[in-house]
Amino acid sequence: MVLVKEYRVVLPVSVEEYQVGQLYSVAEASKNETGGGEGIEVLKNEPYEAEGGEKGQFTHKIYHLKSKVPGFVKYIAPEGALTFHEKAWNSYPYCRTIVTNEYMKDDFMIKIETWHKPDMGTVENVHDLNDIDWKDVEVVPLDIADGEDVAAADYKPDEDPSLFHSEKTGRGPLSPDWKNELKADCPNMCAYKLVTVKFKWWGLSTKVEHFIHKQEKRIFTNFHRQLFCWIDKWIGLNMEDIRRMEEETQRELDEVTHEPHPLDTQYTSAPGWSMGDLCDRMSHGGRVRWERMAEERISVMEVLMMALAVMGRDVFVFKMFTPELYTRCVPREMCGAPRQQKSRLL
Repeated sequence: MVLVKEYRVVLPVSVEEYQVGQLYSVAEASKNETGGGEGIEVLKNEPYEAEGGEKGQFTHKIYHLKSKVPGFVKYIAPEGALTFHEKAWNSYPYCRTIVTNEYMKDDFMIKIETWHKPDMGTVENVHDLNDIDWKDVEVVPLDIADGEDVAAADYKPDEDPSLFHSEKTGRGPLSPDWKNELKADCPNMCAYKLVTVKFKWWGLSTKVEHFIHKQEKRIFTNFHRQLFCWIDKWIGLNMEDIRRMEEETQRELDEVTHEPHPLDTQYTSAPGWSMGDLCDRMSHGGRVRWERMAEERISVMEVLMMALAVMGRDVFVFKMFTPELYTRCVPREMCGAPRQQKSRLL
């Protein structure tokens, strides 16, 4: 089973401007998210030409999450469970990205296909699916000016389109009705993102697929809010500037020191610590021995949920899906403050 949704993101930029802004923002986001030991390895970033005449830029990245997650996840993760491959074909205005996992192989996939069109997100079935497949696709409009879906931890005033004004283009701030208030000379476009999520795991496929879509929606929302609010940094750049910036970014990523996760240091650096001691301290609800955890055979599904929870800073979701494992394994320091009701951020 797969879960397919089409996210539509309308922006007050042209299709041509978006191409530069997207690549600039991806490079900036990569630098911002790499600190603290996250391992991003770029294997390829080169032009490609496929059969049928499709041409563009191909990238292959590997995300090594062992350097991102706490030590107790590393100890119980099977080989390859925390390694994700991202392959992307950018044949703008069409782009395709596929994410896979070394351990789950064909049982896990995230595919993102995007068409960028000079309209306001009103075209139906822009990806030309057959009638049966299109009928099952949920269309999800995203409004970059609406902070309703922005988590408090993600919100930054300088990345809020409802507050930002571009000195170079005169665009912004965006009101709640900004799509109907655009001036005649203001460009606009829509990114139609068709996201297919496959997670084949008995009993949990639907929950995990919905969870991944929740994360994709969060990523699309935050990224495009950033893209618009960074417009004065990238407007006027050309593709040569972008490729040069990508090379510089890659060099910076290669030079990043992979520092240990704070929880690794806290739970493994003290002299004389053993694995049994480590697991004694990992329990949130009581003391749990390593031997008991080994006997219970924590599954890769639970490991992946922990990894996703850590990446998404959403321990609440991890607790909801695997409450027993949460009780056994999550240190108090990961739990954070109690969740508060989100307020509207404008």
